[in-house]
Amino acid sequence: SNKKMTNQESGVYVFPNGDRYAGDYSHRSDGSIMRQGIGQYTSKDGLICKGIWSDDKLNGIGKVTFTSGAAYEGMFVNNCMNGNGRYKFPDGSVYEGYFQDNKLLGRGTFTDTKGQIWHGELNNNIGNGFQFKLNM
Repeated sequence: SNKKMTNQESGVYVFPNGDRYAGDYSHRSDGSIMRQGIGQYTSKDGLICKGIWSDDKLNGIGKVTFTSGAAYEGMFVNNCMNGNGRYKFPDGSVYEGYFQDNKLLGRGTFTDTKGQIWHGELNNNIGNGFQFKLNM
């Protein structure tokens, strides 16, 4: 690979477009930085991505807070929500379950804005047979 790495450093890096990264990084052979380790990336319009980085992408446990107010906390693979996670919608409702390539997949739990809990199967954001679960 021509992306030969030098030793890891830590600090704050401001990109030409105003985005910021604070955390661990390495230098590529061309001098550019590669996010590597634990850090937080903040875009100039307010998107916040923090967690474990490898190969310049979120890989592992992380949290993304979107400009809409929505937030995802859980597992990432190559900057995508992959694995178990918790997604909070801007209205405060929450989905907890399994994600694949940024989509809700399989069995999960949805808590609506009134605090009612629903269980069901999800397939690409379409709920099949969600059932209300009593809080007991």
